Amino acid sequence: MFFVLPIGSDQAVYSRPYVTWAIALLCVLVHVWAVWASDDRAMAVNQTGQAFFEELALDRGARISPEVAGALPANVRGELDRWIAEDADDPAVDEALGEAAALFGDAVRRLPPLALGYVPAEARPQTLLTYQVAHGGWMHLIGNVLFLLVAGGVLECFWRHWAYLGLFILSGVAAALLHGAVTGDPTMPLVGASGAIAGLMAGFLLGHARVKVHLLVVLWLLVIFRSFKVSIVAMYLIPIWAVVQLVSMLGGDAGGVSYGAHVGGFVAGLVLTALADKAGLVARDAGYG
Repeated sequence: MFFVLPIGSDQAVYSRPYVTWAIALLCVLVHVWAVWASDDRAMAVNQTGQAFFEELALDRGARISPEVAGALPANVRGELDRWIAEDADDPAVDEALGEAAALFGDAVRRLPPLALGYVPAEARPQTLLTYQVAHGGWMHLIGNVLFLLVAGGVLECFWRHWAYLGLFILSGVAAALLHGAVTGDPTMPLVGASGAIAGLMAGFLLGHARVKVHLLVVLWLLVIFRSFKVSIVAMYLIPIWAVVQLVSMLGGDAGGVSYGAHVGGFVAGLVLTALADKAGLVARDAGYG
């Protein structure tokens, strides 16, 4: 395993990035809660799921009416499409099956990834925000938090705090919307701050392209850790990364990575950074203009 992570920069700052720290802390707390809650909620899914399928087995032909299916989350409903039929409407069956489906559906929706994640097939407005602080695992969280602290920790010190927070949130919203438009599986939840962080990377590119970034290179098999400073990260590597995300998005999401979210957040970050600069919300000595 070989990977590179940013761990700092040479950019001098004149204030403290309180908003960035708060976002990072919120991401950690949400993930700790999700890990704690997952076992109990998974147990509830197993119990209610078993009850639902037992009720389903009592229906000859195992058919489900659209009304009963509507109580199920999109990802579960997709697995049962072959059993859904308009002529399966039997009040005697639907009453018991509908109750079991409602309990099962509620239990599934309470799982942290579905409770907090953005699911395009049944999007809820609040998840456009909550998905940005939810993560799929510790490595996912750690990687995003490092990028957030390096890029955001610099940007915030040259932005008005409320404008910086708006950059993060709106980039994340744009990321989710583009993900929903291009994803091949709209029933899967999107989680992670990477779309919003892509917006911060766009701001870093426009304002701090010549800053030396400290990179940590890890070659896992040989257990080699080496850090070094490079001045081409923002100027060359970020644009190359953005092009790779665009090409990958056009080729289709793969490996659990939402390239559409990265592209949406990055483009939003470019636009929002340009607007913020024109509105005088960014310090000129950050390198703009």
